[in-house]
Amino acid sequence: MELLEIKQYISELNSDVFFSHNKYTSLIDSPTGSGKTELIFKRAKQVPKIIIAFPYTSQVIQQHKLHKNYQCLYDDKQYDEKKSKKIICTYDKLVSLINHDLDLNDYELHLDECHNLYVSSNYRDRVMYYISSSIRNRIYKKIFLYSSTYETRYLNNYLIIDEHFKVECTGQENDDVTCIHLENSKQVTMNEAILYYFQHNVMTNEKVLIYRNNKSENIALGKALEDYGFDVIVVDSDSKNEGETIELLQNQRLAQSTDVLITTSMLTEGINLLNNDITQIHYIDKNKSAATIRQFTSRARNRKHKTYVWYKKEENLIVKKDIFEEWYDFNENAKVLERNYNYIVQTTEDRNRDKHINHILKASTFYDRSWRQYGYRNVNGEIKIDYTRVANYFYELDVTNQSHNSYILGEELEKHSFNVHYMSYSILIDKEDQETSKEHSRTVKAERKAEKVLILQDYIDNDVNVKKRLAELLRKKNKTTLENREIKIAREWIQLEKENVNKQDILEIVKNNNSNKAKFRLSLKHQMQNDLLYNELLPHLEINTRYDSEERSRILIQAEKAILSKHKIELNIKKMYDGEIHGKTSKGIFATLFNLNTHVYNGKHSISISDFDPLFFKTTS
Repeated sequence: MELLEIKQYISELNSDVFFSHNKYTSLIDSPTGSGKTELIFKRAKQVPKIIIAFPYTSQVIQQHKLHKNYQCLYDDKQYDEKKSKKIICTYDKLVSLINHDLDLNDYELHLDECHNLYVSSNYRDRVMYYISSSIRNRIYKKIFLYSSTYETRYLNNYLIIDEHFKVECTGQENDDVTCIHLENSKQVTMNEAILYYFQHNVMTNEKVLIYRNNKSENIALGKALEDYGFDVIVVDSDSKNEGETIELLQNQRLAQSTDVLITTSMLTEGINLLNNDITQIHYIDKNKSAATIRQFTSRARNRKHKTYVWYKKEENLIVKKDIFEEWYDFNENAKVLERNYNYIVQTTEDRNRDKHINHILKASTFYDRSWRQYGYRNVNGEIKIDYTRVANYFYELDVTNQSHNSYILGEELEKHSFNVHYMSYSILIDKEDQETSKEHSRTVKAERKAEKVLILQDYIDNDVNVKKRLAELLRKKNKTTLENREIKIAREWIQLEKENVNKQDILEIVKNNNSNKAKFRLSLKHQMQNDLLYNELLPHLEINTRYDSEERSRILIQAEKAILSKHKIELNIKKMYDGEIHGKTSKGIFATLFNLNTHVYNGKHSISISDFDPLFFKTTS
């Protein structure tokens, strides 16, 4: 590792330091806002063929305005060999170039925000796998990786960094971060807490940034803040083609009339906000990642703001999993398991091999709750270790610990020159305001659900060719927010159709929840679990007896243990940090199995069972 010092910007150094050596893969590890992007485009002027890849469309749009003579690839824009050999593209389009009939040996690859190779591989696994494989296989002329938060430990057994430039900034003051613990967190939602905070601590002439990876709740919060006179813009991947969003990305500043920007991970990286009056940044996502917080706080370039990280859950001082034990298991057994898997499938006929491999990998996903759950993928009829998914698994373990313990998060931030403070905060929100906030959340969720049903029902009623519809949407320019959401619905449909799920079941699965875990739970293939749970619960329940959340949690945990003991099947019911099952979760499970009545007495919610007729198809018989 070569240590370099700057006062503020990387341009203070001679760029030859980074580019004149003969090493193949270089990591330029420099603080956010130090000018890494400018360094990349300075290099682009010196070479005839270059690929500059960004993780998000928003970053390519921003650079397209500044570099009109480059070939920019994003959304439906495809590579044209007649155009410039200087290419700006998204990660997804880089994979298209890798799989295109294009000789990349003549191109330098400059991969910005390279920490996404493991941070984002849980939901962009194919993209990250092929990019990391291309780096490992050295298919380019030279490779330069850029990041301020890349941790080499996650991929050090797969990607070889030949030259690591560690740039440290000596001319900046430490940023302040305050971890806020809600004292009455069980009585209020995060939206209500933020609404109360804004009423008492934010002036309308200030500009505030809010980060949370929850689109519907962000929209609901925006509506609630607008009720109190704040001008709000909500930016996410659905609204990326809206005029207001494009203007923000191109101008690199909030409009003068805008008071609050609420956004998702779309704006965590590579986007500058040049306004001088950004005074506060609030990080309210339930997953607390020191790396993401470092990225998001640096979007405001004036560095005159205060950052607040909100904790709704109580502190959990116990580390959730032993990372070192699992890491040892991975290093010892990953390659052995890869060989054994391939030994099993090598005698399978070619036409059935993919099916056999996918069956093995699905079984691993079902039974394993370790790195093995995500550790392998089907690559051209072979089972390969997916190093980026494994790296993401260990990264997420770190995030889980930081999310449950603010002091672990604080220690990580202090390593990177943050001053970390801790405080408690109690919310005394007006009942009317609280109900208004909840109503906004309910309305947004209902609108999203109705929107999905309308699209899916149209697919069914009119026998729509969904693949063709998806192709039309992808080709369309200036897509609306609704069309961007339909693209995701169409992809869900196509994926479930491949798994032979019938159309009506697809509607139910996508309508109720879009996440992979929900699809897994709702799929009819797993009705057996409901059957087992139903039979195990029956002896412990009585008709018309009321069960509160604590009693439901106790009965479900008891049944889950019995099923594991008798049948060796893990239900993996989601639990809170203290091991209990949340009231909403337990109510949802009971509602899946029985006809329920709901009750409220002295503010306490309970349920009772009206009859024992099962609400699902019995399968064990």
